[in-house]
Amino acid sequence: SYEEQLEIVNAYQAIADRISIKQKINDNLAEYLNCVFMDASSTSEDTIPLSDISNYVTEKATFSDISTSVYISTENILQDKQGISSFGTASPSERVTPFQEKDVLVSNIRPYFKKMWFATSAGGCNADVLCFRASKSCYTYLLKSVLYQDCFFDFVMSGAKGTKMPRGDKKHIMQYQVPLISEDVLKKFNDLALDIEKIQAQNRSEISFLY
Repeated sequence: SYEEQLEIVNAYQAIADRISIKQKINDNLAEYLNCVFMDASSTSEDTIPLSDISNYVTEKATFSDISTSVYISTENILQDKQGISSFGTASPSERVTPFQEKDVLVSNIRPYFKKMWFATSAGGCNADVLCFRASKSCYTYLLKSVLYQDCFFDFVMSGAKGTKMPRGDKKHIMQYQVPLISEDVLKKFNDLALDIEKIQAQNRSEISFLY
């Protein structure tokens, strides 16, 4: 009946609105954390290379050996640092780079698309995706914030090779200069980032349930 159709439409709209609100909250929290990072960075006069706080994950394994269904290729990562659209598919025999939760994945094809994802689960990615891992746990959220910056992707492009399908140069990328933040400031930043991540995780869980 018309009344039943109207109830369905209203229920659907309520769910859609709830999802939109949760997504906006997460976007606002990400932007807030970025502002805090920028403020902390502005107080630092010294810098260190990216290689001082992170490493590439270079380990390789067949997808069937890493006991997960989570597969990421450059196609699954959204532009403009919006995370991922979905998990991809891979054959069990495909060689992948195993990544862990809180690693940072960056598409190395056409860096100007600014594709990155702060991993919320473990999985495997293909060779077109760079997997960054903090060299110390205290650098986890600092690394995430550093790789979130537009200027980082500009730097990657400045050393990219190729014209039609440019790719970042791995050695060049690790020379990117990171602000040297004091231990006290870094601790406060990490505490805030952890609190924000918990809220974002709860929101992602609700969004997933509503979908």
